[in-house]
Amino acid sequence: MKETTEGNPDAYYLAEAIEAIRNLQNVAQLRTFQTAMGEGPTGKWEWHDIVAKDVRESLSKAEAKRQSIIFELIKGEMAYVRDLENIGLIYVQALREGDPPVIPRERLNGFITDVFHNFSELHSHHRKLLDQLHDIQRDEHPRIKSITAPMFDAALNFRDAYMEYIPNYPIAAYRIDDEMANNIYFKTFVDQCIRHLDAHCLDMKNFINRPIPRLLRYELLLKGIMDETPANHEDREAIPQVLEIIMSLGKETEPGVQSAKQKVQLWCYNSNLQFKPNESVDMDLLNENRSLIHAGKLLRQPDAGFE
Repeated sequence: MKETTEGNPDAYYLAEAIEAIRNLQNVAQLRTFQTAMGEGPTGKWEWHDIVAKDVRESLSKAEAKRQSIIFELIKGEMAYVRDLENIGLIYVQALREGDPPVIPRERLNGFITDVFHNFSELHSHHRKLLDQLHDIQRDEHPRIKSITAPMFDAALNFRDAYMEYIPNYPIAAYRIDDEMANNIYFKTFVDQCIRHLDAHCLDMKNFINRPIPRLLRYELLLKGIMDETPANHEDREAIPQVLEIIMSLGKETEPGVQSAKQKVQLWCYNSNLQFKPNESVDMDLLNENRSLIHAGKLLRQPDAGFE
């Protein structure tokens, strides 16, 4: 190109060829990033790493920051979907296929239901959302107009799944702790899973807790996108609607969370009760219909009275 004289018709075609090659490189980079799902060296890429310098410099500081936050949200969604997939692969599938069984067969299905609950439903919703975000990214990168429409659709659709999953977390955490305390095979299994390459040194409770902070992360990122969005942009009206749905989940799941915590407290009391020989009493604390009304200290007065 540099050696082509001015006015030579080849200059136009060379410029077009160079631009086409450059576009192909950009597409290849983006596809590599999406396919990796946050793993390997590409998992560390940020928006500015796969955007040409002249493109970055053509954008205002606010727009460049906005695009970086959108990229971060998509990147985070990739990692989240991968973690939901790993719940199934590292834990659920491994528990079902364990031979000899890690947990006795007669208790296994109940344990998996109590601990992992409807995680597969969450995965389906977020896999769909990620596919939509990837489509937008492939069509509009490096300057995405908006991701609010798929986020709004996802928030409406995954609401019921989170309303069921979040209140179950106290029960799930208790089941894990109780099984680890009473089943050496399960404790060994969990310790081995932590060392799994895709576990990133996180234990089972970290994995099943993953959906809860993800909702909080959406709030932070969407607010960040809105802060950098021009006043006349449609996202100024659309993002608050998405935020309202996501933020309401925290308030609406709180009663269920408190109820689950009370149930877990009853189970703990039942486990900690100690009776004298031949004086055991079944207090029916494991009955599903029992609920904790009040908790406090109870002092037993010695025969000689209080000192």
